[in-house]
Amino acid sequence: MRNKKYDRQYERYDYLKKIHICVNCGNMETEPNSIYCFECREKIYNRNSRYYEQNKEKLKRQRKDYFKNLYYQRKELGICTKCGKRNVCSKSSTLCIDCYVKKKRQKDKRWNNEIPRDERKYYNLCYVCGKAEIYKSNLCIKHYELVRNRMIELNKKPTLKMLIAREEYTKKYRDLKEKIFRKI
Repeated sequence: MRNKKYDRQYERYDYLKKIHICVNCGNMETEPNSIYCFECREKIYNRNSRYYEQNKEKLKRQRKDYFKNLYYQRKELGICTKCGKRNVCSKSSTLCIDCYVKKKRQKDKRWNNEIPRDERKYYNLCYVCGKAEIYKSNLCIKHYELVRNRMIELNKKPTLKMLIAREEYTKKYRDLKEKIFRKI
């Protein structure tokens, strides 16, 4: 059974809200898109600000705990820990494909270019950074030197996988060369 006191309060609140009078003081007209007058709104803002300043650490800790619990709940259910809407993708164990791509593009400066990477070569832009100074192989001088130095270092100390790939390449090249010379 509901309390009559609360019924009257709800009726008063609805009535004042309908006629655009402040629901707090009941005396003044409300601000646009609000249920409070200017004075009550200012009092409420000041009261909330004081409360926040007094309990700042406690509120931050509560917020941190809430989002930490929310993260683990979503992870346990197998949905995106950021948006909570879709299932996780295979590339990330905690994010859906949309949130994964957004996060990758925000972090990686190479993605923050207007022209997609696969189309940059048609506009004579560097494939990596999108700058217009092409040097060789669709790369600017900076990235060409980085790639070149990386390849020199790799060729000095090749991995087992690289050695196997080289052997397969040379074998295929020898076989092709022999076929060509047999025909001649």
